[in-house]
Amino acid sequence: MMNSASAEVQQSACKILINQVILIIIVASALYYAQQIEAVWAVGLGGLIAASNVLSSYFWVLMAGFVNRSPHSSTGDVAFFYLGAVQRFVTTLLLFVLGFAWLKLPPLAIVAGFGIAQVAYVLGLKQKSSGESL
Repeated sequence: MMNSASAEVQQSACKILINQVILIIIVASALYYAQQIEAVWAVGLGGLIAASNVLSSYFWVLMAGFVNRSPHSSTGDVAFFYLGAVQRFVTTLLLFVLGFAWLKLPPLAIVAGFGIAQVAYVLGLKQKSSGESL
């Protein structure tokens, strides 16, 4: 059974992911229409990298909530957030290397896809903090 904070985090993560997917589909569709097929894959990978960060953040927030149930100790929560940040950094780096070196996709398109998905993430956080719905 999830408490209300976990449900709120899950709802926010879902909204951010949906917005990221919508923006990436719009950009990828425009590139497909312009017959830039290789760039479509690159933008998709960039969006996947950003979406993996959202999923990772959600996972580590839930893990911190499940493991550290004491309301008086925030040390365990901070450790989970640091561990999550390290994991997100390493995963992001590895996925960029995968796209650049192994798949040999256009680097600018990968970074553009990542950036566009990050815009959706930032807008989702901004709307969340101002009390608006996504």
